[in-house]
Amino acid sequence: MSAKRCLLIEHSAGQAMAIMRMINSIGWTVFAADSMRTALYTLSTESIDLALTELVLPDSAGKDTVSSLMERAPNCIIAAMTAGGEGVGPGELLAAARSQGAAFLLRKPFLAERLLEVFAEATRRLDGAPRREHVLVVDGSEAVRAVCISTLKSAGFRATGAETIDEGLEFVDPQDLDAVVVDMRAPGTKVMDALPDLKDVLPGIGFVLTRSAGFGVDRDLRRALKAGADVALPKPYQPQELVSAVRKGIVLAKAALARRPTP
Repeated sequence: MSAKRCLLIEHSAGQAMAIMRMINSIGWTVFAADSMRTALYTLSTESIDLALTELVLPDSAGKDTVSSLMERAPNCIIAAMTAGGEGVGPGELLAAARSQGAAFLLRKPFLAERLLEVFAEATRRLDGAPRREHVLVVDGSEAVRAVCISTLKSAGFRATGAETIDEGLEFVDPQDLDAVVVDMRAPGTKVMDALPDLKDVLPGIGFVLTRSAGFGVDRDLRRALKAGADVALPKPYQPQELVSAVRKGIVLAKAALARRPTP
């Protein structure tokens, strides 16, 4: 089988070298470009499977980077990355990239593990493997997030972690999301208040709300279900309980979407 081919578009020579080493380590062939002009030329002369692009380039307006690449190579998978620039925050740029069709979003700085996960999923898709369901885990505890992510990955899911619901939904494309596991007491926007709106704008995505044991836990779990949660899961839970809750949430959300009136 021939090696997959990546076009890395990054104007920082130091960052480009570090990223290229990571991509080469997994057997991909990497072409490099430090500007949009060079990137578009490469796309017109080489067969590229995935373009990993910085959104802010010397000759690109940032918000138009992905659309320019997709116009030249409509069948290429696009992964967008940025730390923002020129008075524009990373969230705004990544949201624009998502709306233009970027398959993966990476906020700089990112861990090597996150980049390798992107390439692993891209490889699966290019090889025609079935898509793995994607779960967003939102919890104020980094340790809890890590355990949940490991559990879900062992069960065959893709999983991404975030400290807050706002952070998670800002950097995970909802179109590539199947379920959200969120602690009711996670920092940021209170999910109990936002849940009705989230269910309305994110139809078909299962919501599993969790709550630590303590005073009022049963009451809060009932409130979560009334507010629209597909599953309410008390902490602490066993790994299989988490996996079962996520699977149930996905099934229930998809069933509800099927019953939703067509606009």
